[in-house]
Amino acid sequence: MRCSTVLIASANGPGFSIFTDTSAAAKRSAIIYSIIESAKENGLNPFEYLKYLREQIPQRPIAQLEDILPQVRGVTLPSDCHVPSRATENA
Repeated sequence: MRCSTVLIASANGPGFSIFTDTSAAAKRSAIIYSIIESAKENGLNPFEYLKYLREQIPQRPIAQLEDILPQVRGVTLPSDCHVPSRATENA
């Protein structure tokens, strides 16, 4: 399921308004949810990837933020951001 589909389904759910009492809060929630879903789709551990972003974003100019997005080809993220494959876990 694509991230945008999940966001729409979540935004229309009955509990969504509990966490988003303003449009700014709704926008922040959508951004975080989008980052988490993108991480999952790209085989990353969402928690570790969010920690990595928290360290990296303040250090980078806006023009370089694309360098830490998981869906950009050629981007190398730290190994702890990746979910280990089953073959690696069993070794």
